[in-house]
Amino acid sequence: MEELARAPVAAEFAYGWLCFETIGEKRRLAPVPEGWDRADDETIEQWCCVAKPAVRRPSGSMRGTGGAEKQP
Repeated sequence: MEELARAPVAAEFAYGWLCFETIGEKRRLAPVPEGWDRADDETIEQWCCVAKPAVRRPSGSMRGTGGAEKQP
């Protein structure tokens, strides 16, 4: 069985994150807050507001290159 290579992530996301996603935007919150799975709507909305926008890279571009290089 072939193992897929994982893209490196920023140190702050090394232990996981919550992802907030809509059609036009994706945000990440790290570290994952205690009790996230039981949070009320107001708390989740607050977390979404402080979550960092995820940078969308062109498909196939390598992290940290600004899209200047393509993966083989």
